[in-house]
Amino acid sequence: MFSNDEVTAHLLRESTRLKDAGDIGAALACLSQAKQTMLASPVSYPIETWCKYARYLLAAGKVEEAIAELQWLLDDLPRRKRKEYFVDDKSVNSSMTRSAKIKDANGSMRHPKKVLKELLIRYKKIQGDLSPTAKEP
Repeated sequence: MFSNDEVTAHLLRESTRLKDAGDIGAALACLSQAKQTMLASPVSYPIETWCKYARYLLAAGKVEEAIAELQWLLDDLPRRKRKEYFVDDKSVNSSMTRSAKIKDANGSMRHPKKVLKELLIRYKKIQGDLSPTAKEP
């Protein structure tokens, strides 16, 4: 039987609803709360769910905060690995490891650490493109 966390599920759904309604500030507040409940939850969340806060921060134009969030996620991988023992355990069947990995654009399963590092590079490039010195000739 899988664990269930209705509080976090509600906050995640509500953040999507609020963003779709154009209230990114309230959506970010929901995701901030969701992050705190996810940390204490018995549920193992996929990396896509953990990255949602960073994605919304980027959508709100808060690039530095989005980068900081991705860095936190990268730094938090050892804690997740201890909690979600199957993150790197090759002896566990692939249906369990699916939740600890993410599909890339080609449909290949990728380890969260690689995905987070690539997202950090992409977000930092966006940050560089937005900086005033990057636009000067």
